[in-house]
Amino acid sequence: MVGIAMQHAILQLENINKDLSNYFSLKNISLELHSGETHILVGKNDSGKSTLMNILSGISPADSGNIIFNNRHVQINSPVDAKKLGIIAINQVSSLFEQFSVAENIFIENKPLYNKLFKIISRNEMIKSCQRLLDSFEVKICPTSKISNLSQLQKQVIELLKAFNANAKVVILDEPLIFSVDSETVRFCNIINEMKLNGVSFLITSHQLDKIVTLGDKITIIRDGEIIGTEKTSAVNMGSLTKMMSGKELRDRYPKLSVKIGREVLKADFTTDHFSSGINFTLRKREILGITGLDGSGTKIARSFFGLDPLDKGIFLESQNLKINTPIDAIKAGIGYVTQERLLEGLFNQLNILDNILIPNSCQSHHRFFAFNRRGKDIVNSHIKGLRIRVHNINNRVSSLSGGNQQKILLARWMSTKLKLKVLILDEPTRGIDIPSKVDVYNLINKLVINGTSVIFISSDLNELLGMSDRIMVLYEGKVATILERHQASHEKIMYFATGGT
Repeated sequence: MVGIAMQHAILQLENINKDLSNYFSLKNISLELHSGETHILVGKNDSGKSTLMNILSGISPADSGNIIFNNRHVQINSPVDAKKLGIIAINQVSSLFEQFSVAENIFIENKPLYNKLFKIISRNEMIKSCQRLLDSFEVKICPTSKISNLSQLQKQVIELLKAFNANAKVVILDEPLIFSVDSETVRFCNIINEMKLNGVSFLITSHQLDKIVTLGDKITIIRDGEIIGTEKTSAVNMGSLTKMMSGKELRDRYPKLSVKIGREVLKADFTTDHFSSGINFTLRKREILGITGLDGSGTKIARSFFGLDPLDKGIFLESQNLKINTPIDAIKAGIGYVTQERLLEGLFNQLNILDNILIPNSCQSHHRFFAFNRRGKDIVNSHIKGLRIRVHNINNRVSSLSGGNQQKILLARWMSTKLKLKVLILDEPTRGIDIPSKVDVYNLINKLVINGTSVIFISSDLNELLGMSDRIMVLYEGKVATILERHQASHEKIMYFATGGT
């Protein structure tokens, strides 16, 4: 935790209140953020973290209370007001323009740049300025690279640099992607610390408690719209944080069941441009196969299996070669997929909660009849209850839910399908949800396994892979580096193979 001497409060909240519905409100929220400080905000899903962030970023103004910025009272009624003050929010969904270059994205909101002769600065000068900025933070990304070619963490690095270039005073980070110990993550954390040395303050929300506390100076716990307490990060531990967040102790974080693993169900044996050395592995009935790596290869495998990046051959389900050209082909074959990009690829944001859960049944006729049928609603309601999804009405749009509850909707989808689910592929299924909700997800996985489903579990959270997997496949540079049995696997072994060890 690196920062300048925290001499004064850059941001103060006094008795902030916000009513969202008859069911939830923020109540008398007061906290301080000092110059050069990182303040972590944690809480369960629907605890009020996102609402507070929306108030500070101008998306949803407070009903009452005071906001004091740099020792003066201010009103933040829009994102424009927030940016004028120097408050910049970086959300889970990137705000960058995918088809623009790194340099164009960093400078796009700047006022026109002029040289000494009052001519608009040239593209070459913009690229040179961008390169100087990248070099100053030791970021190894080309200024002319398209954003669409970057990893999710690299995109967040660019958003940080864009905020720094815009003279941000306070950066709000919503669920930063701090999951592993690879070089990208280290650089991301170093950039935050270097920005702190320049007086930038950070307010960060996260559910990755064991990772995020290493970045923070203080941590505030919010529960049911109220602040439970604020502590120095050096004075807290995982047990106390979890208890303060949920109001109870959580005894078993990884409730892995011992089940009899059956015959081979799935076999992969294919080569693509990314997997030039070939991918070859098997999955057995009722097995949980963990997959991890540092370059996003697990996601590429998942997309191939689900018809998003079609393969004509090389995927065998119950010894039959499958041609999966579309997601519909995969679903009909009995393969389900929970994407890590829930907003872009997983959810139908304009549909209601009921229809989002019952979408896989559209592969069969009479889906709408099933949705309006009492049995369909009863099935949906039972899974909502089982997963503890906070839903006021299943006919509300799915976009009205918090991120954690949206993730649970994607999981409930595959519990509700009338199709025989043989394989479920989960890509970062617990990203952005609180610890008690993660346990709900793990118990759902157990229920699927008991019912005969095999699971491919892609994750960069090594703790959950070690806790829930029967075997762990480690990828490195587009190839299988090793497959470890449960009793063989450890953090050290996984990172050894994930970084090129042989």
